[in-house]
Amino acid sequence: MKNILLSFGFFVFGIYGLNAQCDNTLPVNEDFSNTFAVNSCWTYIDADGDGIGWSITSMDGSGNKGLKSKSFAGTALTPDNWIISNAIDLPASSSIELSWKVRATFWQYDAENYYVYVANGNAISDFTSSSVMFTENLEGSDASGEFANRNLDLSSLSGQTVYIAFRHYGVTDQLEIDIDDFSVTGSGGCTDSDNDGVCNTNDNCPGYDDTVDSDGDGTPDGCDDTPNGNCNQLSKSFSVPNNTLTYSGIGTGETSMLLPADSQDISFTISGLEAKTKGKGSTQYIDLVDVTYNDGTRDYTTTYSGLNISSKPINIPGHADSISIKLYNGLSGSNQTISIALSDVTYCSNDNTPPCVDANNNGICDVDEPSGDCTPSIANFSNSTLSGTTSTTLSFDIGSQDISFVINNINDKQKGKPSGFYIEKVVVTYNDGILYGTYYGDQISSASVNISGDVSNVTVSLSNALGNNNSNYSISLGTISYCKGSGVSSKSTVSKSSSTDLGSNTESTSFKVYPNPASNTLYVKDNYNGNVSFKLYNAINGNPIRNIDITTSYGQESQLNINGITNGLYLLQVIDENGTVLKTERVVIK
Repeated sequence: MKNILLSFGFFVFGIYGLNAQCDNTLPVNEDFSNTFAVNSCWTYIDADGDGIGWSITSMDGSGNKGLKSKSFAGTALTPDNWIISNAIDLPASSSIELSWKVRATFWQYDAENYYVYVANGNAISDFTSSSVMFTENLEGSDASGEFANRNLDLSSLSGQTVYIAFRHYGVTDQLEIDIDDFSVTGSGGCTDSDNDGVCNTNDNCPGYDDTVDSDGDGTPDGCDDTPNGNCNQLSKSFSVPNNTLTYSGIGTGETSMLLPADSQDISFTISGLEAKTKGKGSTQYIDLVDVTYNDGTRDYTTTYSGLNISSKPINIPGHADSISIKLYNGLSGSNQTISIALSDVTYCSNDNTPPCVDANNNGICDVDEPSGDCTPSIANFSNSTLSGTTSTTLSFDIGSQDISFVINNINDKQKGKPSGFYIEKVVVTYNDGILYGTYYGDQISSASVNISGDVSNVTVSLSNALGNNNSNYSISLGTISYCKGSGVSSKSTVSKSSSTDLGSNTESTSFKVYPNPASNTLYVKDNYNGNVSFKLYNAINGNPIRNIDITTSYGQESQLNINGITNGLYLLQVIDENGTVLKTERVVIK
């Protein structure tokens, strides 16, 4: 591993470097236009050691500059490039936000992957173990070829000194990613009712001193069930039923578990992490593992890579309600089967109720899932062959789950007459717009789709990624295997258009969701009597964010608390007591 700091002559440094002002108090703004100032205040790390890291370069013909990192430079690259800010002192503000602009330079090669980390130290280990981070793959996003705005809420770090890192990683053989217009801003002071130096909005233990933690478990004594270090006397162990997690093809391998209400100090080990980055592209792989835990208020996710480690002891201090481990391949176009091993989970709890497996991560133990009417079944799309710009949707009975099928004959043609060129783009979504995966004919020829948990419908859409009018291309869809629930029979529909809207709603429109965009509170007004639940999903990766169960009456206005949820695009589903989706709405939180 090489740490490459961009350097320049002492004469130039004497003129520019000594005068560079590294902002360490808010607001901090950096447009990366002054190369000398950036080189003085930021640290560059070429962790993959290929000599090609982040650079400052012109973004367009106007001379505007920004950060650039490459995953292709005459030959395929597999970057692990870092750029790290100087120390920034965050005030005790009610709101602190990090924002930046990002794009994949060319939309044809937009599967660029990057991370943003915020930590109290500036070592790589500080960043990869931080719970405050953002990650995104730009494939098919609004940042394909054009700059798009992104932001990350840093309010939980108010009053602390932090470093911010951008990492280009988990991708190969695309082209370039650009970052510009970095800023950290804050607004307002804060109320600190218990005078512990922590704003009420970020207080881990309201009414007590957050800084007093006698047993060092990350939970202040005032809210700790075992503040005097007696947790070891309550130590327990849980064996994960399937301690080998496997990923094959497209999607993810995932397992989740729910813990007793007072669980804390959780630990387990992940082993068998590997990577292969040489040889034929289809045989290469990078094991990536996301470990997510919920402390009762929000999710914290850390990603580990087989490029860097073969095993990782996981230690979660303080309280946790649930844990999710997700395995996936960091290299697109690979069809390798990869796997990791999970050790027993140890934890501390007064509750003798054992943890339980929650395979579909819906907050219900698998043993409590309704399954009496669920039988193994098969179904077919109404047309097993899609041609041209086409989409097909298959709807399932209420309670159906765990669907799988194969997409074949994903191709491309980029020789001969340009008018006949095409790259087949296949998009798979489920449950009214949750993205499962996007596949391109110049990368793979087939894709295996495996969607765990409850599935109400699945849609497969085909188009030409090159955007021309050639429609002489097609794919074939295999038979769907799934677990059938009770309800009406499955129905499949096919539609053709010049463009496909994956977010259109066909459910009842009796629900009004506002405001949109929203900040701290989302309102839902309905003309429905009965019990409903609201489920909020991340629209980018389909991960569930929050479940809220309420009883509504005709014309009632319901308030949904979205405070603390990271800014971005989400899907809000309104579901009745029978599990029927009554409304799906795209919601922007900012």
